[in-house]
This record gives sequence, structure tokens and C-alpha cells, in this order.
Amino acid sequence: MTEITDKKEAIDNFKNKDKEISLHDVSDDLRADKEVVIAALERKADEIWAASDELKADKEVVMVAVKLGGYNIQNASEDLQKDKDLAIAAVNQDGTAISALIDEWKNDREIALIAVKQDGRALSDVSSNFQADKEIVISAVTNWGSALAYAYEKLQANKEVVLTAVQKNIPEPDYEIDERTVTAGLALEYASADLQADREVVETAVTENGKAIRYASHELQADKDLALKAVSGLGGALAFVSDELKADKDVVMEAVKQDGNALRDASEDLRNDKEVVMTALAMQDMFYFEYASDQLRADKEVALAAVSSYGPSFSELSEVLQNDKEVAIAAANNDGNIVKYLPESLLSDEGILEAARKQILESIKESAGRFASTADKWKADKEIALIAVKDSGRYDTLEYASEELRADMDVVCAAVEADGRALQYASEELQNNKDVISKAKKGFLPVLKNNPDEYRYIPESLSNDKELAMIAVQSFGNHLEHASENLRGEKEVVLAAVENHGYALEYASEELRADKEIVMAGKGGALEYASDELRDDKEVVLAAVKDTAYTIEYASEKLQADPDVIKASEGK
Repeated sequence: MTEITDKKEAIDNFKNKDKEISLHDVSDDLRADKEVVIAALERKADEIWAASDELKADKEVVMVAVKLGGYNIQNASEDLQKDKDLAIAAVNQDGTAISALIDEWKNDREIALIAVKQDGRALSDVSSNFQADKEIVISAVTNWGSALAYAYEKLQANKEVVLTAVQKNIPEPDYEIDERTVTAGLALEYASADLQADREVVETAVTENGKAIRYASHELQADKDLALKAVSGLGGALAFVSDELKADKDVVMEAVKQDGNALRDASEDLRNDKEVVMTALAMQDMFYFEYASDQLRADKEVALAAVSSYGPSFSELSEVLQNDKEVAIAAANNDGNIVKYLPESLLSDEGILEAARKQILESIKESAGRFASTADKWKADKEIALIAVKDSGRYDTLEYASEELRADMDVVCAAVEADGRALQYASEELQNNKDVISKAKKGFLPVLKNNPDEYRYIPESLSNDKELAMIAVQSFGNHLEHASENLRGEKEVVLAAVENHGYALEYASEELRADKEIVMAGKGGALEYASDELRDDKEVVLAAVKDTAYTIEYASEKLQADPDVIKASEGK
């Protein structure tokens, strides 16, 4: 981007959210202009690093930055980093910004309290004295329970503090749900051993999050009532109860009612219990059927329940049941991709294949992107492939079709009309077919107009299209690299590219790198790739170094020593 020197233009650009601009794009004078810099900060607060030193020492300017991003205080002048008002503003915006404050403020109780109330994680960066301050620690764990990890050891053994930490925090109305709320109960990990053995504390924790039983004492992990409370909220908590309770049918049944996959953590005896396994299989997508006993995986009733819940469980069945047509059809109704597991005896069974194909068609119509992971048989099915390439929203869907379909005119035309970039996955013959290329261009134009940067993915068959190249290089000059050799020797195309980005001259033909009009249009960026003759042309070199001083190194030795050229580069 050409350096902006006009104040009004700079402010207007910063206020226009559609414009790509940063403080780095304006002149030194404008980076020292208060109005311009504030406009830039209101757009992107961390731009303060690029402001002049004078404005980094201006409290009003820095206040704008820290109110929008607390960590920006680290870019303020040394004196302003000592300003308490700014420090408070920083932690009010982001409590963890206390880590960016000078030690004086990390040791300030008022600031520490504000910080941990805003974000409990700030407790990790306050002074050690405050990590032993009960009021500050309770404020921190109220905001984020796992801040208990940073508390002084005595407070990790304080029941009031720990009970506060393991309870779900009630967020403010505008509180954004994040990991601080979903980890409720898990702060038990950081409690003292005595409190991990305290029934009230553990019960409070597992009520919030069944997984918290993982951090309870061995004695409480063997407590049936606590185990039932844990697995009733989170079936997977079965993994953390005692071995005795993993063999307790009441506990295991409660777990698999919540999550069928909890079966993997049940005792061997219970994984051989038909009632337990059938209860687990009643859960949708129970994909750990492999943990059922060999005996139950050979039971037809169990097998039907398994494949109806999760079709690929078909692969875990006994050989006898894999050869059972009724079971195979039930599996195919759930997931048509089970055809890849069919034994030879059923590979040609029309009933099974019809059920499988129907399921895949419904699945692809619902989400065409699934085509990429379908069985090879369906990737060779023309009707399925046509739906996928038209509706997937992905230009690479054609890549997953069978070799035969990538050479099919109907399929390829449908793909390139949806997105011209798909042309690269067509057969070599169709990539060079004029009708296909024409359709691909129509499919690529809207993509390119929406985002000219997509030219980088242009299929070779379209790289000689001037209209497409002009759209691209006018926005991204360096994409001249992806144009055909013919277009890289076309003056209009190269001129448009270097006007956008002088360095694009690197990809121009040798003849055009010796064209003065083109090199002059590319300013400083083009000089490096200009012909020897033009790097010895004073007019060309002066224009280049006035734009970008360091390009003097690409001038001829004679002009590098020229007083006028040296003067033009000074102060830039």
C-alpha cells in the first residue's frame, strides 16, 4: 500500500471497517498526530506500538488503548506505566493484563483485587502475598474455580475457599461462556488431600461435574452414593471410580444410561451382562461396542441393537453375524458405508446394497461434504457424485470421485460450474476440453470476484485467461506468479500487477523487466527485479529510493554512489 500522508484520508480509512489499513501504512507525521492515532486505536487498540514515542507518553491516547485491550499498557512510555489510573483501566478490561504491569502494581492490593474479580486467572500473576490473601483468593476462585491452583497452600486447605472454588460460578448476564464455566467442580484437583477426602466438598464438586470424582480420595472414589451422583451427571465418570464400583451393576447401569460408551470402563463381568450392554446400545452412536464380550458380540439381538445404534459396529461382530443378511441390512440402514465390511457372501446382495445406497443418498443430500469419507463404491456412483459436487460447497469434492467419474463429462461439468477450481481434479482429457474450460471459467469468476486471493488456486487450464488474471493481479499483484507464461509477458497484465505490488515484477518476462514504464510503475519494489540497464537509469533509481530507501542496494554501483540518489534515500 502507498504511504498515506493526508490526515483526512487516514482518519476516514481507519473509520471504514472495510478498509485494510494499519498505522504502519501512514506517514511518520501522521503517526504523531493524536486524532489519527486515536482513530487507529479505536479500530485496533494494539496499533499503539506503531504510534510516535510522544503519543505513547500521552495519557489520553494510552487510556484509549488500554480500555480496549489491557495488555496495551506495555507499549506505553515508562512514565505512564507507573500511572495507577492506567494500571486500573488495564486490569478492568482484562484481569490477566496484570502480568504486563510493573512490579509496583502487581504488589498493589486494590489492583490485584480488581484483576482477579475480572478474571480469576490473574491470581497466577499477583504477588505471592496476595496468593495468601483470603479475600483475593475467594474473589479469584469465584470467577474461575481452577484459580485455586495458584492459591497459597494453607488456602487450598481452607474449606470455605475450596467449597467456593468447586461450585459453579454464576456469570454476569453478558458473561461469555468459556472454559472457566465448563470446568466447574474440577478445582477439586488443587484442594488439599484432607479436603479431597471431605465428603461435603467432594459431593459439592461431583454435583457440579461428575468428572471431579477423579480427584477425590481413594476412599470416596469407592463410595457408592458419590459414584452414583457422579455418573448420573456424566457417564464417563465411571472411569474414575474404584474397581469395585466398576463391577457394581447399579453404578454401571446409571453410567451407561447417560453415555453408552461408558461400557468400556465397566468390569469384564458387566461387559458380558446382556442388560447392561443393551442399555448402553440404546444410546445413539454407541461406538465402543468392541468392549462388549465376545459372547455378546455373537448374540444376534445384541448385534441388531449395536448396528442400529452405530452402523460401523458391524465390523466388530462375529463372523457368523457378519454373514447374517438381517443384521447387514440393519447396519446398512444406519450407515451405508458398511459395504466395505461386507463378507464376500453378501457383496452382491441387492437388498443390502439398496438399503446402503438409500442411506448414503439421504446422508449426502443432508450434507454433501460427507462424500469425501464415503466408501469407494459410492464414490463411483454417478448420481451420488453429482449431488456431492453440486452441493458440497467445496471445490475439491471432485478429487474424491472415482477415476472413471473424474473423466465423466456430466460430473466434471457439474463440479466446475459449482466452482471452477474443481477443474484441477478432472481427467487430463477434460482439463483440456474447451467446453469444460468455458464452464470452469464461469464457475471461477464469482469465486475470484468475491476473493481475488483465490487466484493462487487457479487450475493450469485457466491460467492463460486474461480476464481472470486481471481481476487477481489488480488486488494481489504477486499472483502474477500463477498466471501463464504468456500472460506474464503481456504488458497490460504485468503493469496492473506491479501497480498493485512492485515486487510482482519478479514474475514478469525478461522483456517486460526491461520496460521502463512498468518498472517506474512498480516504484521501489520493482527495482530489485529490473534489468541491469534500468538499475543504471538515474530517473528509475531516484523514483525507487524515494519510495523505499533500502532499494538503493539494487541500483548499479555507479548510482549507489550518486549524491542525488543518496540524498533521496536519506531520512526515509
